[in-house]
Amino acid sequence: MKYDIHRLDIETTKKGQIYDSLEDNAVKVVNYLKKSIQKETLECLNVYYGQGDGCYMMVYAEKSCSFILIHDERIKKSYNFSNKDYANDETEVELAGYYFPQMCICENKDILFDIIIHFFETGKINEKYEWFEFDE
Repeated sequence: MKYDIHRLDIETTKKGQIYDSLEDNAVKVVNYLKKSIQKETLECLNVYYGQGDGCYMMVYAEKSCSFILIHDERIKKSYNFSNKDYANDETEVELAGYYFPQMCICENKDILFDIIIHFFETGKINEKYEWFEFDE
């Protein structure tokens, strides 16, 4: 699988890794990322899709919880994952030293991985899930 990734930063509890592209090592990186999510060692992920004014995704994680932000520069919109189990719950949750509203916290490792891989493939949100949408 070819991904149009031009920068990927992965921080885990053990180490940080930076990739300028995934041309030569996509399978290895995807497997490492999946293992990091399943073992709950992922702390932060920053990925830039496309060249120039493209899109980026930021993930902050701690154990089985994560906050996901996707920004699409082309249409000037940002998206936060929406956890329908906590609709309108703005209680602050600390993840990786930052605070996010409970209604934006993903608590499912498989969903997180699915969202990340979909972004790797398309540079877009995964529409199987609900999102809060913001204009820039």
